[in-house]
Formats: sequence, structure tokens, C-alpha cells
Amino acid sequence: MALAIPRWGAVGRFLNPGPFNKKEHAAAVLMASAASVSALSTEALAVQKLWYGGYPSQGAGVFITLSSQLIGYGIAGLMRETLLWPTKMFYPANLPITTILETLHRDKNETKKRLKVFWIIFFALWVWELVPEVTFKFHPI
Repeated sequence: MALAIPRWGAVGRFLNPGPFNKKEHAAAVLMASAASVSALSTEALAVQKLWYGGYPSQGAGVFITLSSQLIGYGIAGLMRETLLWPTKMFYPANLPITTILETLHRDKNETKKRLKVFWIIFFALWVWELVPEVTFKFHPI
């Protein structure tokens, strides 16, 4: 994209500040992963409507979702000392995405083996997902 979008003019410098770097890639991954999940309260409201025949008003649904999310942020703020300040903490759930971001943004000669493994697994998973989708179509009754 950095090559396709022009860099001249005020708008061009705003839209294309330079090549895509590791921080922009990490921000895009964070936004995509945050958008891929929904608040747990929406699932509770859906189950309440589906199985129990009742649903609070729309405003109550919004406030239930907002309050549950804010309670989570509040607990995270209270646990800040435990979660953030031991900087040598080991978070195994973050290792795969950290490794792939490092691999994609380092020198290609250093990461040749890792990129080869990445592309092999990527295409294997692509075939693994594509074959059932094409061959076994889901037809609802």
C-alpha cells in the first residue's frame, strides 16, 4: 500500500506516512482481535430472549452491556500492579502472535525458515478449511 498511495500533498502525507511497520501491524492485530469477540452480556441477553421468552428493554440491554464492560475495566485497573508491573512476567497466550509479528518484520534472511513454516501451515489450514466448505455445503431445513 505504501507504494500505491501517493505521498505528496497534505492529504498524501497523512494517508501515507511511510512503509507499514511493526507497530502499525500490532495495532491492526489488536483492533481485529478486539472486534472479533462480543461482550459476554450480549450472549446472556440472547439466551434470555431465546430460551426464557423475556427480554429487557433496549435501554436496559445497553446499560447491562456497558456496566459489565466497565466493571471489567475497573477490575483490570485494580489489578494493575499484578498485571503490568512485573515486566518479566510470562504470558504464554501472547507468544504465537508476538513470534509471527517478529518473523514478518525482521530481515528476511534471518527468518527464512520461520516464514517457510508459516506459509506451509497457512496453506495447509487454508486447504483444511476450504475443502469442507466447498464439498459439504450446509443446507438449512
